[in-house]
Amino acid sequence: MARWRHILAGLSLVAATTGVARPSHAEFGDIRRVLDGTAYTLEEGDFTVGILGPIRYGIVDKLMIVTHPVLHLLLTPNGLLKWKAYDGDVALSFNLGYIQTFLDSKEFPGTLSFFPLVSFPITSRVAISVQSGYLMDFAPITHGILFGSGLSVLVTDSDLLSLEVQGEYYWDSEGLTTPTIILAYTHAFYRMRIKVGMAVGRFPIQVGTTTRISGDVVPDYTDLPVYPVIDLWWRL
Repeated sequence: MARWRHILAGLSLVAATTGVARPSHAEFGDIRRVLDGTAYTLEEGDFTVGILGPIRYGIVDKLMIVTHPVLHLLLTPNGLLKWKAYDGDVALSFNLGYIQTFLDSKEFPGTLSFFPLVSFPITSRVAISVQSGYLMDFAPITHGILFGSGLSVLVTDSDLLSLEVQGEYYWDSEGLTTPTIILAYTHAFYRMRIKVGMAVGRFPIQVGTTTRISGDVVPDYTDLPVYPVIDLWWRL
């Protein structure tokens, strides 16, 4: 099972998330078009797809579904609903996610998460986001909280720098788990986005839902795993 955990982690890492692209999708343009780590969502009918990462689809305006198809193939069903409840001086979304693997249920039990995410757009190019919410693991049932923050900066209309930090705390047994830190750069081409960076700690399947594929139950901060983050995806 250890080999499967490494395979899952490796495949998830080479990813983050076709039709005819709209001209407005050629670049980010505004921080409210950045999805990763923020409270913002796709518009109705908009769609993103990548090589191995998550598929995102705008069901209606302000309601988006996210899922990783590669993990489904590896017997790890997953999904997340993201509803943007407010978008003004700040943006607020509510997120409901679930992920489970049938490869090793002891090391990676099913996890249900529910958390609000708030983004503060400082300018049209900079936003700070924070999140905190509830976690419940199954087999055995364990309760906890997740918390995190992020910084998104549009250096140009087409170039994005992002920093995200996320942690979990289980008060029933584990206490504080190994945190996850992601530093990434994304460039927007006409139809395509390319993302490169580095993740340190426990690899996140998606913001708000981290995996237990790698990392011990008791965190060892002197030996944190480091992962490359490489993705090629399209926003349609």
